[in-house]
Amino acid sequence: MRDARVVAAVYLNLISRGRRVSEAKSFRYAANLLAGATFPPVRLFWDASRQLFRISDGGHRVAAHRLAGRRKILATFSLKSFSSRKGEQHGRRKDHL
Repeated sequence: MRDARVVAAVYLNLISRGRRVSEAKSFRYAANLLAGATFPPVRLFWDASRQLFRISDGGHRVAAHRLAGRRKILATFSLKSFSSRKGEQHGRRKDHL
């Protein structure tokens, strides 16, 4: 069964900066945004330990929205949190010790 997907406008200050992206590509996207272009929603996961969304797909689009001075971005995100997947190993026996 696939995770349910929800589309929402998310404030950029709630999204982690994540890994580095190409500055040139981000500036190109920002110029297109300012010219009226629209982009597909980014894909996010909730990281409960940081209390921020993490980017699964769309890092350049997030950077472009920030460069263009936007406050929100359209996003889809999984209802299953990022930290719950990381925590699946918690409590399991460590045989290597």
